[in-house]
Amino acid sequence: MGTFERGQLLPELDKVVFSLEEGKISEPVQTSFGVHLLKVSRRKAARVAPFEEARKKVESSLRAEKARALVKKKIRLLRYDVEDKKPETEIPGLQKGETSYSEIKTRPVSFPDERGLWPAVFDLKKKSDLSGEKKGDKGVMFFQLLDIKASAVPDFKEVKKAVRKRYVLEKSGEIADRKSNVWLSELQKKERAFEDLAVRLKVKIMKPKAFSRGDAPGEINKNSGFVNGLFRIKKGGFNRSRSQGKMYIIRIAEEPAADMSKYKKEKRELRKNLLEEKRRLIFLQRMDDLRKGAKIRIEGGFSF
Repeated sequence: MGTFERGQLLPELDKVVFSLEEGKISEPVQTSFGVHLLKVSRRKAARVAPFEEARKKVESSLRAEKARALVKKKIRLLRYDVEDKKPETEIPGLQKGETSYSEIKTRPVSFPDERGLWPAVFDLKKKSDLSGEKKGDKGVMFFQLLDIKASAVPDFKEVKKAVRKRYVLEKSGEIADRKSNVWLSELQKKERAFEDLAVRLKVKIMKPKAFSRGDAPGEINKNSGFVNGLFRIKKGGFNRSRSQGKMYIIRIAEEPAADMSKYKKEKRELRKNLLEEKRRLIFLQRMDDLRKGAKIRIEGGFSF
């Protein structure tokens, strides 16, 4: 898992890890993610970091904090657009989704978070209600309640059909994961040709045009961590991705490269766009402040 300082792991794991001796294995530790066995391979003595190293670490932390604050502000302004039924502000990398009807105990697979935010959806009581901004596994999000369906006890056939469908999906996913891992290993070891695998599986090889980190094609997982990982793979390398219930094996056709001939022009355009975006955010922030500070007066004669 790497090297960690105190406070970087889950509290349950942190307590056990820092009480273990080198080479010892812990008793099973229960967390919200499952049961874990921990082993400390080596301890590193604490040290005082050199000034330059500490400065870079602090700068990196501040940049990350500033980026998170900016994202949260943009999501809040987008929520205001939705609330006021205005055209929605475009945000690069933003993903929208809609779940099926689900119960509080059954988080739908399409819900993009596993940190316990699903029950918060049920705090919304009326159609079109909006939640506040929430921090999840994959970024900042908010929810809107589109419809409410009354609780009902389904008949046995419906339950049987739903259970069978879920079972088939889970098993097919396990099989696809297991087989794709074998094929990926064979491709990486050059024991199998990419084209031969496509012929054997009777699938089409898609050839999307070259893309940047911010405009990955819809066929692959839009998770930023996965996409960034693709840019570290050399030409001819392979990886795999699950997206919308399908498994993709990806071959890198070109080395990542930047078109420096367009650098100066893009730099000017980027600077211009950033200034415009900053002015827009300042204006929207001012409108937000006015909105929060707005007052109403109720004349005499009204009763509640």
